[in-house]
Amino acid sequence: MDAAGGSATFRHENDVSIATDSSQCAECSRIESRKIDTLHRHPALVQTGIDPLVQRTPEHEAVGIRKTIRPVQITPEGVIIEGEDRVEAAKARGMSEVMCEVYNVGRADSLILLLRECKELKGLNQACRIELALLLESALKKRAEKNQLAGKSLDLPPNLAEDPHIDTRNELARIAYASNGNVDKVRRILKTGIAELKVAVRAETISINAADKICQKRPDEQAGELKARLESRIEQRVSRLLPKVRRDNEPLHAFLKDLKKSFQSLKTQCELRSLVNSIEKMVNEIEAVCNRATPTEQTSE
Repeated sequence: MDAAGGSATFRHENDVSIATDSSQCAECSRIESRKIDTLHRHPALVQTGIDPLVQRTPEHEAVGIRKTIRPVQITPEGVIIEGEDRVEAAKARGMSEVMCEVYNVGRADSLILLLRECKELKGLNQACRIELALLLESALKKRAEKNQLAGKSLDLPPNLAEDPHIDTRNELARIAYASNGNVDKVRRILKTGIAELKVAVRAETISINAADKICQKRPDEQAGELKARLESRIEQRVSRLLPKVRRDNEPLHAFLKDLKKSFQSLKTQCELRSLVNSIEKMVNEIEAVCNRATPTEQTSE
């Protein structure tokens, strides 16, 4: 789903009236029916390329269909705050309209609500939430300056209005449901990390902490370090899967055992390195099947 009409760029610089207490926004809503083709993904998601539904499974689709009766949370302009899965499920069923809860908020406040309502989605992990929250940083700084000039306290440093680098970490961390330290790390990754590193941390194929260490190296060194870490991670995951699979599926166990043996030679052949991502996706699917078959067991990462 793409933003309807105009640029997808998330503009917020002039919005200094952000109601960071999102409960205030919930008091200004109404229920109404909207045509599905008038609803669209939040511009911040379009701008960053973050897809909250990226890790959806057939089970998620079934849940979405069962819950289509629950109103979709949107802005007056039709920007989806929460419920894109239900919109897609309704569309798949041939429905042309869905019931919506319309919040009278702008784009900045709608992003804050989105982060609150969708924080449990795997596609909006901590790194993704922080990246989205950072889009609000300049607006938060302007609001802080405005409030300080008006004599209002925001529990921020007294020299806030004079400092061009106003520290809004506490507020950004709260909005993103993350730690202050990780806000700094993700900001650094986005600023100095190579594109592949940003993709990896967003997809959780590497931790925020590991990505932060890599991004402090030179760009040419980052690529090699990232590749080594990802390949090592795949091998470790295959090793953990072997004892779990052996009990129930001997052919799959034999396949994984052969894969582990051949992985080292695969990494040395430049023309085959592109297969590493495909192998990781396959390992993801095998892990998902194993976890569904043994729900009480937890796979450590």
